[in-house]
Amino acid sequence: MAFISCLSCFTKQEEEVTELDYRHCSLDDVPNDVFAYERTLEVLHLDSNNIRDLPRPLFHCHGLRHLGLADNELGTIPQALSSLSQLVTLDVAKNVLTDIPETIKQCKQLAVIEASVNPLQKIPEGCTQLVSLTELYLNDCFLEYIPANFGRLAKLKILELRENSLNSLPKSMDRLVNLTRIDLSQNQFSEVPEILGAMTELEELWLDGNRLKTLPAMLGRFSKLRHLDASFNHLESVAPDIGNCTALVNLTLSTNDLKEVPETLETLVNLVTLKLDDNQLEKLPENLGKMASLEEIFCAENFLTTLPPSIGWLRKLHTLNVDENDLEDFPPEIGSCRNMKILSAHGNKLTGLPDELGHIVNLAVLNLVGNFIPHLPVSFVKLKSITAIWLANNQTKPLVQLNHDTDPYTGQKVLTNFLLPQQPEHDRDGDNNSDSGSFHASVWEEERSKRSLVKWAGEETLDHDKTGNLRRAPTPFPKEMRAMAIKVQSMREKKAAEDDRNGKRRQSREYRGRSSRHRHRNAEKMEENTHGQYHQEEIPSSNFAISPLMLERQTVNLSQEEQNIQDQMTATMAQVIPSSRWTDSRKSPDKVSRDSGVTSPSEAGSVTTECSDVNIGVVNHSNMFQHENVDSLTNVLSVQSNPSNGLTVHNAPNNGLKVHNNPTIPQQSQPS
Repeated sequence: MAFISCLSCFTKQEEEVTELDYRHCSLDDVPNDVFAYERTLEVLHLDSNNIRDLPRPLFHCHGLRHLGLADNELGTIPQALSSLSQLVTLDVAKNVLTDIPETIKQCKQLAVIEASVNPLQKIPEGCTQLVSLTELYLNDCFLEYIPANFGRLAKLKILELRENSLNSLPKSMDRLVNLTRIDLSQNQFSEVPEILGAMTELEELWLDGNRLKTLPAMLGRFSKLRHLDASFNHLESVAPDIGNCTALVNLTLSTNDLKEVPETLETLVNLVTLKLDDNQLEKLPENLGKMASLEEIFCAENFLTTLPPSIGWLRKLHTLNVDENDLEDFPPEIGSCRNMKILSAHGNKLTGLPDELGHIVNLAVLNLVGNFIPHLPVSFVKLKSITAIWLANNQTKPLVQLNHDTDPYTGQKVLTNFLLPQQPEHDRDGDNNSDSGSFHASVWEEERSKRSLVKWAGEETLDHDKTGNLRRAPTPFPKEMRAMAIKVQSMREKKAAEDDRNGKRRQSREYRGRSSRHRHRNAEKMEENTHGQYHQEEIPSSNFAISPLMLERQTVNLSQEEQNIQDQMTATMAQVIPSSRWTDSRKSPDKVSRDSGVTSPSEAGSVTTECSDVNIGVVNHSNMFQHENVDSLTNVLSVQSNPSNGLTVHNAPNNGLKVHNNPTIPQQSQPS
């Protein structure tokens, strides 16, 4: 038994492991189990983990032929990579590599490098010395140029440089005569590089997403070309030499500015898929039917008014998309496309359908939304494979029951239902339709803005008939936002200026009201202190304008001294007038004018208190004050005494103050 046990251990140790797969294992480091098989390991998959560093023992696996490290977090690759002399495939895509060590040139057997989606910014120098390289993938690597010695890679068959910032190719690339696929899409090429003319073995040419304006005659050299994609450019013309690419199977020229395509397309007898959608085409080649292998035609979003009758020769055609054109009818020959399964003519100007459509026995989907069709031909009852007939945007079921009817104009039997005849879409010319044929987003937004208001708790008790002011509006464009900002700023400045003017007007009114009362009290105090022939010199009474700023300063100074003056005036008046008479003289309160904010006497416009010693009369000419003129002061305070004790106080517009105690001095008149 012991012998058998030892034998089993010996057999286990001699077991050879050539491949390990650790993909999607959430690893942070390379497992130690890998190093146990370094002598026999040939294929190692470590893709889609969280590995940041590669340990030194990994490069002791000298027999490794495939190393997969894609979709990790690698920032660098050790120089020890050169020890993997048998390495054939290296996949380091989707990492954060900024460089690949130059020692990679020691990997003489390396044939495939996948380094896409890394911020390399340039092609590593060591990669251009790998003469055995046959496939190189450098998509989305922030490349701005290709090194001049790139032509050393003469054995390259596949070169992908998609999603970079390239605008030219080096001349040395004319040595890459073995290339069968080159991908230059989504770069910055403004013209097709001439160097491509030397790559006569090309089978796939990807040029989509650039800035091309024409496809040159050079493309006619690619007799083996099977796939050509030049969509999403600015193409205005296609050279007729494209007809020499007789091996073409897929031709995509979508989203360009083409107004016509060359008639030589009829020679592309092997073409299976033709995509010409989103251009400015007004017609298709008359001999389109000679492209006998065509199975799919996409011509949506053009200006086609008719289809060539030769389309009936396309016996293999199973998909025809002519949405968003100006077609008014289908040629009867279309009924010969017996293998057609999908026919979409959404958003055209069709006013009828040929009876021959009922002969397409394999037709499964028919989209006729957005046309002017009054009824369907009775031959549609023969469409046994039909699964959907779309007639309206608001159609809820793919198939709606059709009823037999008679055309009142022709007397022919037809098929109809409640969705027919189709009604014209009035909003179509206003671009209110979306790509799917439904209403445009702006229309829905307008409807929502009418109905959707922000609702608050307890609003059930509010009047819902009133339209709210809080609405949802589309975000404006930057120019509109700037104009709105300028408008709002000007409104704010205007409002601030208006508020400032109103504030100063209110201050001037308050100042005039307070100053009249204070001058009254000050006159009584001065009468008590002078006791005789004291005369205060009058300030020259020139009519000058007092600015709002001066009024404001006077108001501030007045408010600071108001309390002191009031106390002094109270003490003085208590000495001149007995307390009982003083109380009686205050029984008629002043009113406050709503218009000017100036305190005015009650009822008769004056308050007169008669006593044996003093007769005080207050005259207020507040009606002379105008709101628009804040520079003139018209309040006049007049205090007159009886002949036994003559006292006259005038408050002139210039705030001058006169006090006369001599009864022989004539009374001053009110300035006009």
